[in-house]
Amino acid sequence: MSEQIKITGTVKEIMPVQEFSSGFYKQVLVLDTGEKYDATVPIEFKKDKTELLNGLGVGSEVAVYINIGGREYNGRYYVDVSGWKLD
Repeated sequence: MSEQIKITGTVKEIMPVQEFSSGFYKQVLVLDTGEKYDATVPIEFKKDKTELLNGLGVGSEVAVYINIGGREYNGRYYVDVSGWKLD
């Protein structure tokens, strides 16, 4: 995917940082896009990208650049939305 994907909206919630025994850590930003249906989008910020959320507050208007990925586990498929830049 060579195209940049950007989602804009209002910060609804910023979850606490989750730390794992492997040393991996992530933080989830919940964004309200204002759409009529499926307006709430959880976006993961992984490792050093969690620093982008410092100083951001609930109610802030932001544009989030994301990568969309996925994986299969035990016959089920999961979507991964990862943030890498904020405006």
